[in-house]
Amino acid sequence: MQLTERQQSQAAEVERGVADAIKGRDFEVAANLAAGHPDVRRHGELMKDIFNAKHPNGAVSAIEVTRTDLAGTPILPRSKMFEIHQREAQIVDFNPRAEKAGDGTRPAGDLKVMVNLDQGALDYLEPSLREWLFAKLPGQGDLAAQGHPAPNLRQPKIEQSFAWTPRYAGYTLVVHELGIDANRDLVIQACQFNEIKLEPQEGGTVICTFRLQFHPSEGQAGKLSTLIQSKQTISLHAPEGAEEERKPAAKK
Repeated sequence: MQLTERQQSQAAEVERGVADAIKGRDFEVAANLAAGHPDVRRHGELMKDIFNAKHPNGAVSAIEVTRTDLAGTPILPRSKMFEIHQREAQIVDFNPRAEKAGDGTRPAGDLKVMVNLDQGALDYLEPSLREWLFAKLPGQGDLAAQGHPAPNLRQPKIEQSFAWTPRYAGYTLVVHELGIDANRDLVIQACQFNEIKLEPQEGGTVICTFRLQFHPSEGQAGKLSTLIQSKQTISLHAPEGAEEERKPAAKK
């Protein structure tokens, strides 16, 4: 990002203020100052510096039982994976397809889902992500009391849409009260969880859009095809000990 002369002066002032606040261990002030940096990439770097200064002894260690963000709010350990528990979601699209299997093919499908989650869900993806995106501004006590300790976007003038690139394997999708045959719930196992898009919202929530890839039965594929553009109550469960996949996405 090419900064104007005025923006360069603003950036230098912000960085001096952040450095002084970190030195004085006033991390909330440092985070609020960093929010005024005109370069979004540098803003992210500053937020990382602030987080590391507050947590100098292995801030992202998976063995920690609990942590707090810059405002002192408890957040979850990195080893806990992202999950959704009985939330209303929109079934955006379902694409049935065939996938090569040896000399033949087998049914496969791509399901796109959109759900609005509390900002705390970000902690399951990356412990510092929430504090990079949200802040508590003066006069917002009422919203904070409603369960959003930092309800305001740090950079409201920047398009708030982020692609979360890691891919995850072994997830289970549950669409509640929409089972087939004698089952009350539609349960699909061994899902690839990927193409995650995060859109933080003013007020403290995050719209999360993602894709699930799996091998449905004929009955499951038929049922999912009828749900396109509908709202359903879903859960998304991570397998025990799940980790993000390190291999690149397969080419179609």
